[in-house]
Amino acid sequence: MFNILIPGLAGKLEVKYVRNNDDRCALILPPHPNQPQQYPKMNFDIRIVECMENAFHKSGFSTLRVIYRGTGKSEGNITDAPEEILRDTNKAINWLENNIPLVQELWISGYSYGAWLSLNMLMRRPEITGFVIVGLPTTNNYDYSFVSPYHDGGLIIQSTQDPLSPNISEVQNIVQNLSASSISQRDLIDYTQIESNYYDFTHPDEFLKIENRIFQHLNDKLNSTKTTEHHSYQETT
Repeated sequence: MFNILIPGLAGKLEVKYVRNNDDRCALILPPHPNQPQQYPKMNFDIRIVECMENAFHKSGFSTLRVIYRGTGKSEGNITDAPEEILRDTNKAINWLENNIPLVQELWISGYSYGAWLSLNMLMRRPEITGFVIVGLPTTNNYDYSFVSPYHDGGLIIQSTQDPLSPNISEVQNIVQNLSASSISQRDLIDYTQIESNYYDFTHPDEFLKIENRIFQHLNDKLNSTKTTEHHSYQETT
């Protein structure tokens, strides 16, 4: 793992880069640093972020985790202004594209607040080719009106008992808004519910559920891409 300081809007921004294949990379967005103070009875466990990273690594992806301003070695003050954090995230993507030019598949993955940020970035950066998000935060505190059809697939993992997540119908509405209008593309958004409370994980097998589900989705996606490329090659020969 390389801890790198890149230019941010509030000074230097720390990112943690793990190199694997240079042609595919996932940007990782953790929960907001203030969430543990806002919800002291909840456990915003960094191990969930690590499970996400592990699944990408096992699937051959490099990863770039953003360390928000005011935390770690990132300069500036912690901010609740989403536009500021989104601009920092844009800076991280720009750095990645300028310094790892061989990347052909750029995924984005976030947990809790990072999941909401990931949806925002999907709408802003058309070069993102896939997403994995865990534990979308409640619609009472976060606006999802920006969500519109996305050109490719992704995975949403939610708990059936998480008190900070939207209810099932709200998540289904988000999934529907993400799904392309054509019938052939409606199944590209993979919505998975797990019987657990993501903010109170106590058993290692619960983390493993998340990691395995992400790994399965990534493998299915990569195998589907290979099959499509193989068929395209056959048609042109």
